[in-house]
Amino acid sequence: MANGMSLKEKAIASTLGVILLYAGAIAILFMRQLPAKTGAWARARKAYETACTQYKKECRLIGEKAEWTERYDAEKAQMPMFGTDADTDTTWRRKLREIAQKNFIQVGSETPAEELQAGDVWERSFDVKNWEGGLESLVKFVHELENTSEGMFDVSSLNFKPNPKTGFLKGSLTLTCAYMKDDEASEGREKKSK
Repeated sequence: MANGMSLKEKAIASTLGVILLYAGAIAILFMRQLPAKTGAWARARKAYETACTQYKKECRLIGEKAEWTERYDAEKAQMPMFGTDADTDTTWRRKLREIAQKNFIQVGSETPAEELQAGDVWERSFDVKNWEGGLESLVKFVHELENTSEGMFDVSSLNFKPNPKTGFLKGSLTLTCAYMKDDEASEGREKKSK
């Protein structure tokens, strides 16, 4: 034999070579798949941790249900009550103008939006197109609107700029009023009027 290997040794060597090639191919395939699987595992672990955090948060909120219900009822009790047939537009306009006058804010025109119902709470927004007053008066006006006991008001947008003619501020605002409606309030007014 020229190269010193028998036929049996050549067969064993070629079989070992094929096995090594298959092992190398499997190792390369495994190494390429490992980052993809690691990424999938990482995403799954992150999703699981997010779900666990959300579950704990929801359990805590469920445990606080009585407190939140109590707070909701307290806020609800402070809301003005109107009858189902009452026109709230004039009531809110009057209160807006009273608070504005008290705080030295001149209110131009206010445009009411339609009443919206969110659960048992009703809301009506007013777009006040033209108002004018000083900065301190504006701060007091907005503070009183949001802290008055005469209703629940929320200033959802406020835009202003200096008026070069007068030196005061002028602008527009959107005011939302929240209230309740009840059939018993309507009946109470009817009984009083009889």
